Amino acid sequence: MDELSETMAVAEPTAALEMAFIKEYLGSHLPTRAPTREQVEQTWKDALLFAALKLEEVAAKAHLVDRLHERPRCM
Repeated sequence: MDELSETMAVAEPTAALEMAFIKEYLGSHLPTRAPTREQVEQTWKDALLFAALKLEEVAAKAHLVDRLHERPRCM
């Protein structure tokens, strides 16, 4: 397990998933040359936004599945 995820609070159940989404984004957006400070900051902002949107997508899908399980079955 990497050092960053080991220090995450247990109280935040989605922290590990959020970190996985951030790593996914950063891994696919590696610069070809040394980025400026502004580019680094923008990339981190974009990664955080990407992770937030992906977490919302997961939550929406989970809500949909819950709703499907609540529906009465057709006979």
